[in-house]
Amino acid sequence: MPLTMPTRIETLDDLYVSTWNNRKSAVTDQIFEATPFYFYTKKKGGIKLNGTGGRYLEIPLSYAKNETISSLGKGDTISISDTKFLTTAQYEWKFVAGSVVRYYVDDAKNKSKQQHLNLANAKIDNLRRSLTDKFEEFLFSDGTGNGSKDPEGLLNLVDPSPTTGTVGNINAATYSWWRNKQKTATGVASVYLVSDMRTIFDDCSKGQKSDMPNIIVTDNTSYNLYEDEVMEQKQVVNKDMADAMFQTVNFRGIPLIWSAQCTSGYMYFLNTDYLGLNVDPDINFTATEWKSIPNQLDRVMQIVWKGNLITSRRASLGVLTSISPT
Repeated sequence: MPLTMPTRIETLDDLYVSTWNNRKSAVTDQIFEATPFYFYTKKKGGIKLNGTGGRYLEIPLSYAKNETISSLGKGDTISISDTKFLTTAQYEWKFVAGSVVRYYVDDAKNKSKQQHLNLANAKIDNLRRSLTDKFEEFLFSDGTGNGSKDPEGLLNLVDPSPTTGTVGNINAATYSWWRNKQKTATGVASVYLVSDMRTIFDDCSKGQKSDMPNIIVTDNTSYNLYEDEVMEQKQVVNKDMADAMFQTVNFRGIPLIWSAQCTSGYMYFLNTDYLGLNVDPDINFTATEWKSIPNQLDRVMQIVWKGNLITSRRASLGVLTSISPT
């Protein structure tokens, strides 16, 4: 049989797909290294590939102590009673996708391979920046956007009303061990902010190093209020954050950062050992095939992500609310 040469459309399809595949790893890194929270979370191993499949994201939780531990004397026995201390949080898998559209007119105008490569890279760069902004928006939401199809966000996982609501299919009203910490700011920030921060930090950690927050995230105004309070002793304390050119100050040796998307007057005390993204490695910014658009000469493909923001220990997370300069 004679060799069939690929059509121009097939050639351009392959060019775009190969360009995406060649850049996919770098683009994925850039999406989660462009903003300080995701950058720090990634550095701390808080973005995990979960290849177990299944209809839900199931995360084992330890909510009680092993009650068999006891001091001993000669001839004493050790309890072998089974202590129920484990349960499972069940999160929905969430899907995020964006389109890359190729217009027939653009394909016809750009004749050379280099012109098409330039156009492909420009479209990929635009998609990357847009995904970065969207994931930052998701981070500070409550997961109910777009008919609850959005990924989980801090407004739900670290709830300003922690005695109510359901997270991971566990009702915080029923199970007190599944409540995050919350404190309403005492008063004017110039007087009470640092004291309030100490209180909620200690509430989250209970003096245990493993449970201490390792990053604090707030809005720009609250960040500046704290910066004013510690101006004289201000210092960059995290080399990775400094090297990445992120603005940060220190509170008890951990970075305090800000985001334009953070709810005004909120300050989150987070531990990336218990909070992070779980991602399906098979659908991690994966490209679909190119498809024809009905009744048009143009073509489209989607970039798809599957995962969710989850927590395995809400008791070690906290939020300070109603921070105000007046």
